[in-house]
Amino acid sequence: MQQRVEQVDQAGETLVTHYLDNPFSRSSVIGEACIRLSWDCSHPKYPQRETLLRYVAAAQALVIDTQQHINRLASRKRSRSAAVEYAMRIHLAGRVREQALHALTNRNEITNDH
Repeated sequence: MQQRVEQVDQAGETLVTHYLDNPFSRSSVIGEACIRLSWDCSHPKYPQRETLLRYVAAAQALVIDTQQHINRLASRKRSRSAAVEYAMRIHLAGRVREQALHALTNRNEITNDH
C-alpha cells in the first residue's frame, strides 16, 4: 500500500499543480469524485486508474490550497465560519483521497486476480 501511495504521489505532482492553478477545475473534479466514488463503493466497477489519479490529485490540491488560506489568515483574527469551512474542505479532501486510493487498490487486486 505504501508503494502505491508513493507512485500516486509522484504521478500526480503535475496534476496537483494544475488543480492548484485552476480552482474551478479542481472543484469540478472533487464533485465528480464524490458522486462516482460513492456510487462505485456499492458497485465494484471502479473508474479507470487515470480518473482515480485525478481524484487523488484534486484532493491533495484542495488540502494544499486550504493550508495556504489558513497560513495567510494566521495573523488575522479568523471567524468561526472560516474555521468550519476549512474543516469541511480538509474532511472532504481526505474522504475523496481515501476512497480513490481504496478504489485504486481494489481495482489493481481485481486486475491481478484475473
